[in-house]
Amino acid sequence: MGAETDAWTRFIEQCVLKRKSTEDFKSLVRAHYSVTPITSSELAQVVLRPRSAPSLFVHPLVPRFVERLIRLGRLEVHDVLRTLLEGSCYDSKTKQPNNDAEITTEQDHQAQISGSENASKDFQVDILRRIARLLADGWGPPKARWWKTIEVVSRWMSSLAAYSAASPLHEDAIPVAIGTVFSELAGSNATRHDLASSIAEDLRKDLGRSLSLFIPLISPVSAELAAGLESVQKQYDLFDGELTEPPDETMMEGVNLASLQFQHGVLDGPALTSRAGLYIYLNAMLVGRPLGDDNIFINYLNARYKGDVANLVIDLITAAFDVLSSAMYRNESSQTMFLLRSYLVNKLPILLTLFSASLLPPFTIQWCITEALGHVDPQAFPSLSQMFGPLSGSGMLSDVRQEFLFACALHNLIAEETIEHLLGETPMQTLPAGGRYTKEELVHQCSVNSERLEELVGELERLEGNAGAIAGAVVETLCVTKETMSLKALSGILSRRHQILDVLLLFHSPFSILQPLCQLLNKWRYDADQGECQPVYDEFGSILLFILTLKHRYDLTSYDLGIADGEDFITRLVEKGWTPKRPEDMSELENQHFGGWISSLYESDGIIDDMMSSCSPQDFYLLVPTLFSQSLLACENGLLDFSTLRGGLEYLLLPSLLPSLVSAFNWLTTNLWEAQGDITILMQILRTLVKSSSISGEAQAMHSTVLSIVAESLERALRQRRRLEPSRSDIDPIIDALKPHLSFKRNAASHHTELETWTSTRGGLMASIRNTFQSLVLWATAPEMTMTTPTYTHRQLLSGVTILGAERVIHGLIEEVKLQTEHNSGDLALEVATTMICAPTTADPTMSPVPLDANGVPIPMPKARLTLVDALKLVLDDALGRITNNDHITMGEFDRGTVETIVRLHRRVEAQLAGAPQVISDMIPEMNMDTGTAGVGADMVTGEDQMGLGATGTIDDVLEAAGGEMLSGDDFLGLDAGDGMELG
Repeated sequence: MGAETDAWTRFIEQCVLKRKSTEDFKSLVRAHYSVTPITSSELAQVVLRPRSAPSLFVHPLVPRFVERLIRLGRLEVHDVLRTLLEGSCYDSKTKQPNNDAEITTEQDHQAQISGSENASKDFQVDILRRIARLLADGWGPPKARWWKTIEVVSRWMSSLAAYSAASPLHEDAIPVAIGTVFSELAGSNATRHDLASSIAEDLRKDLGRSLSLFIPLISPVSAELAAGLESVQKQYDLFDGELTEPPDETMMEGVNLASLQFQHGVLDGPALTSRAGLYIYLNAMLVGRPLGDDNIFINYLNARYKGDVANLVIDLITAAFDVLSSAMYRNESSQTMFLLRSYLVNKLPILLTLFSASLLPPFTIQWCITEALGHVDPQAFPSLSQMFGPLSGSGMLSDVRQEFLFACALHNLIAEETIEHLLGETPMQTLPAGGRYTKEELVHQCSVNSERLEELVGELERLEGNAGAIAGAVVETLCVTKETMSLKALSGILSRRHQILDVLLLFHSPFSILQPLCQLLNKWRYDADQGECQPVYDEFGSILLFILTLKHRYDLTSYDLGIADGEDFITRLVEKGWTPKRPEDMSELENQHFGGWISSLYESDGIIDDMMSSCSPQDFYLLVPTLFSQSLLACENGLLDFSTLRGGLEYLLLPSLLPSLVSAFNWLTTNLWEAQGDITILMQILRTLVKSSSISGEAQAMHSTVLSIVAESLERALRQRRRLEPSRSDIDPIIDALKPHLSFKRNAASHHTELETWTSTRGGLMASIRNTFQSLVLWATAPEMTMTTPTYTHRQLLSGVTILGAERVIHGLIEEVKLQTEHNSGDLALEVATTMICAPTTADPTMSPVPLDANGVPIPMPKARLTLVDALKLVLDDALGRITNNDHITMGEFDRGTVETIVRLHRRVEAQLAGAPQVISDMIPEMNMDTGTAGVGADMVTGEDQMGLGATGTIDDVLEAAGGEMLSGDDFLGLDAGDGMELG
């Protein structure tokens, strides 16, 4: 590696690790280039294949840097495309090791890992889309290098066609991205002239061969793009004259030409945007843990509406009201109703602010709101004057319309004086006295008045439109403050008020909230000069209980928490925290701690400070299951009487130790399932810990939170034990004590009463899903015929996937789409089925932002169970594999109508998943999702003179000149003002 390459490699890696904005990066590149010039081809190798830190290859900041380098003229497009291809699994010219024996050194192994075959294809697609966008904006390579770009794109197309012969590319977005790049490249005025007149004959033949191979590959995925490429090919006569028969047998070996021919003949109908589609999608976003990733949602809206902002706004408002009314008709819990109302009042106006600036005359945001309110079910949302009329419903949602309108007024979407006209009556509320909050103002208020934070947390339960700013201030306090007493107080408040957690997740991902806290506890150290140890345990335990509260309320995984090291404290506690150790398996230090705690609990007058100072909180919490296991064993063997055992366990009800009962209850629950003999002592321990009457105040609130965390699994184990031992009288009192805590969890799991209703349908759960599908299509056909939304909860579909399997559900949806097609509702049925399949779920890690570890490296994604998208791809491959090219096309077990339905459905799904991430973000200003206001970038260091660098400046000098502070919370993803939106 040359000196220039080495210097630029370290420079790029430091910019990534310190998450520099693109504006900062531009200034830094200019300064560094003046010190260390480098060629475009060398720089492409550096940026796209960093050698000293291969894991940074797929960092989400790198594509932004690539685009900036191209705009600065430091990178040529053809070098970027060639480097991507040569480092990918698609290039036949790239030698790939056949087995691990060919990798002779660890460095070689890391180099292989850093290749595109194991890197995120989203990374490659992001870069290709950025190049296509540059070309669409009128930017293009100089004419001298235009031919090189065409040559590389031609290589890409032929390589993809050859690769698809051995490995189908149905799920791959790369071909569409490459096709888009060529389409934009061929669409410029200069390019059209050169294609028509001055293209070299060899390049014409190569390009013609590549297009002939590539167009059949792209047709099943994007018929529109394929048609555009065919038009270019015909217009400029880009054909290989020798290609009169199937091309190059080595390249096309294994390709089912009959399959390609069949797909090419399947025509698509119009892509409709029915009322049912967005209703399904929004229902899925809010059915369990709120999915607040606005990037994913806006990409979906962009792909769906393609710039039709007026209808987007109307449909989005209508869908939010539809989901809320449907929940009321299904008698959802008060917590669910509050969440949906909070979304409508606190989150939706902020989203509308994003789109309002993009509305073109004669459309206005007030007109869109008026239109949307005209679609709202008056029975579910009656006016105050209609509440007591004969057609009114329960009246529980009578205030929702005016709450929403006042929130819109708060965010300057409409004028306050127009609300009376929109409601048709005099409103009964006003704008909040404090006006619209901003996160920065609230953070400042909390910094000078610690009591203000507790007041703000309480205001999160208000339906006024200010929750976004408050949530931003709360999360920033959690992520940034290092003062553990303040963290303890805030963690304690949030752990007790579970409804508020739902509001936080409307604006922030669990990762952005919890990862800084997990890192804090992993690195927690006790200093002797801190004085007493009990306050240390108090603070540690309160923060840990908050983490466990979110973890268990939303069924979060280690991936969701943003923890990657399997040996750190939080990972060990979350994944194995209920598993005791045998004495012979414990280390010498663990034995010392165990003996000290046994002595403190059962032999002394209480927990002494020396015990706490000699055992860190992390070691204590990991020791708890072993303490309970050995204590129970000692009591059962007569070595410890129960009164002494009970007295020792009551120490664990102190606030400083009480969070440890989460691990204790988990171990006791496991023991309940596995115990074969007498469980009397076990039940006495449970009674002591569940029904203790000796606690009050702070400890009582913490105890209630602990019971909420463990109640569901413990109650299930107790009911099972009651079935095994129906004569026992000590089980029911504990079950009764747990009942108030059983509604704690918020996930997408169905209640047993729902499952009984769905499975009692003739034909079982699948028939129930198909009935729901039919009702959605019927409603979408003529939504104006009835204001009442069809009963739908996404839990039904998720239960079907869990119980029946994704493939069985996909086959049912395919059969239903085919049936609806035969009844002339095929296009609406395709839209409903596509939305059901693509709807976001918490179980699919690709539906959430990629969490980064402390070094800014993406955490490996866990293996997910088969999704509906995966199942559809399997069914498609199976169906197409049965098509043979004899005298006629034979479908095997599939009839022609079914296979056509599968092809169309797969095309719609792929198109929706591919989206178009840049379009809407380029149409609208950067927004702060905490407040809904347009973001103003911080002052940037610009100009080489401001860098203060001479000829001897180093990389560290360059970075230091622009500030090298690390970011936290949502800024981990490196979003910045120069590249679109910074979404909550």
